[in-house]
Amino acid sequence: MSSLRVAALSFLNGTFFGMLANVAVALTASPSVRPNGLLFPLVTTLGFFVFFRATFAYSWNRRAERLRAKSER
Repeated sequence: MSSLRVAALSFLNGTFFGMLANVAVALTASPSVRPNGLLFPLVTTLGFFVFFRATFAYSWNRRAERLRAKSER
């Protein structure tokens, strides 16, 4: 998986869960505490990117290399 593909997956998941966090904070926090509407989506997108790139994409690429080497025999 390329970094571009991981970034696209991170963007889709991060914006959804970031907006979900915005709704949760808006429903539970006092009216004086209002975070910026873009804060949670940006932070979750970056978090997903780092997590996906370090775990999911790394494992996916290792498996793809093993399958490619096996099929070349």
